[in-house]
Amino acid sequence: MAAYPAFIGGSYLSQSTVADCAETFNFYVERMEVPGAKGKAVLYPTPGVRSFGSVTKVGGRGMYTNGDGRVFGVTGSSLYEWFIDGSSIERGSVALDANPVSFASNGDGGQQLAIAAGGNVYCYDLLSNVLTLELTGNYVQVGMLYGYFVALDSALARVQISDLFDGTVWDPLQYFERTIGSDGWIALLVTAYGQIWLLGPQTGEVWYNAGTFPIPFAPHPSGFITKGIAATFSLCEAGDSVVYLSTNKDGGYETLSARGFRPERISTHAEEYAYSQMTRLNDAIGQTYKSRGHVFYLLKFPTEQQTRVVDFSTLFLWHQRGTWITSTASYIAWRPTFHCFGFNKHLMQDATTCVLYEMNDDLTTDVDGLFIRRVRTAPAINKENKEISYGKFELYLQNGNGLSGTGQGSNPQVVLQTSNDGGRTWGNERSCGSGKLGNYGKRVFWERNGQSRDRAFRVIMTDPVQWYLIDAFLDLSVEAEDFAA
Repeated sequence: MAAYPAFIGGSYLSQSTVADCAETFNFYVERMEVPGAKGKAVLYPTPGVRSFGSVTKVGGRGMYTNGDGRVFGVTGSSLYEWFIDGSSIERGSVALDANPVSFASNGDGGQQLAIAAGGNVYCYDLLSNVLTLELTGNYVQVGMLYGYFVALDSALARVQISDLFDGTVWDPLQYFERTIGSDGWIALLVTAYGQIWLLGPQTGEVWYNAGTFPIPFAPHPSGFITKGIAATFSLCEAGDSVVYLSTNKDGGYETLSARGFRPERISTHAEEYAYSQMTRLNDAIGQTYKSRGHVFYLLKFPTEQQTRVVDFSTLFLWHQRGTWITSTASYIAWRPTFHCFGFNKHLMQDATTCVLYEMNDDLTTDVDGLFIRRVRTAPAINKENKEISYGKFELYLQNGNGLSGTGQGSNPQVVLQTSNDGGRTWGNERSCGSGKLGNYGKRVFWERNGQSRDRAFRVIMTDPVQWYLIDAFLDLSVEAEDFAA
């Protein structure tokens, strides 16, 4: 048997499916870091979720963990504070619109949160637990640096500045506007390094604390950005990188990541083709989290019902996450949307319900207890368009992974589908068990796989167990031995 070429990998569904039909749903790639590993990379399962708590309002809009560990979230028109036992208390009301909510804190010096919601800016006093309305307009995002809150009004392309350590005082004359570029700012991000990223639809700038008076901030001499932003709320800080969905005056869309002042492309041509097929991109929402050494950037397209993900440890190996809807036999965008890390847990708001979820790599079910459908569609096999005979296809995975008892998952199954036209159409499903609990000698394979000139293989798993895919192997005809080598 020969190893299946590139069976372990990310999604790369090209604009020509025949050119490449690879897709990875609810798996991510981890590269092995030692030479003795059995493969260069493996597919590990994306995390599941379970309910952490719920509130009375519906529609999560944003989460935030303060520096002292207090957890806040906006659901519907209400600001809630969450507690370690999953309970919550409503702390006030904010304006309701279709946009995510932005948070910032001025730390111990001010003991306040600034919240941009529904075009307004609110100040929440962490000592008195009182929420007050401070600014009205079209404020989309807030941040804090050096004790000052900053808030971007996207209609005026103007950044308003609060008093030092006081989010209840906003001098109407304390603001700055764009002077370097002509396109107005529509997105703001204050990084952990004390920079203000301000992006328009064509270009952007990075500002810093210049210590000047009366406005302490100024554009950095090297901070002009030639790539604009396509979706205001795609802008995030992932690890030590600024990342966003980009466009500029020349058109087209790509995902960029920047360390320093130079954004670099991290999307692939397949990702960019997917963007080009979308009817709406400006509502995309970016979220980041770190787990087990991986920094993930989740780019959710609510209108298109897609969640596309890149792992910063394996750049360009994108995967997709989705909630599987059995009644329609299709994925929707992964419902957990807004992330924060609080109480030593990854917490995720559901954008469509009243539930707050705990996300964990060891969990194996999706929202509402739904099963997670995990799929790997490997690149098609073609050797000079010759007909190849296929004997055995074997999936090498961590077997004996069944659950104890007799319910679903006690005898987990892997489904195999094959395509003879490069991934355009797919044949019947054939199942093989991966082994009941402790059956570590179980092999997962399918024999008599026929002939094809352009064969692709797809494996599907839905049982609520941990799935670890290591490799795949094939028995090929003699005519294809040179290809297998």
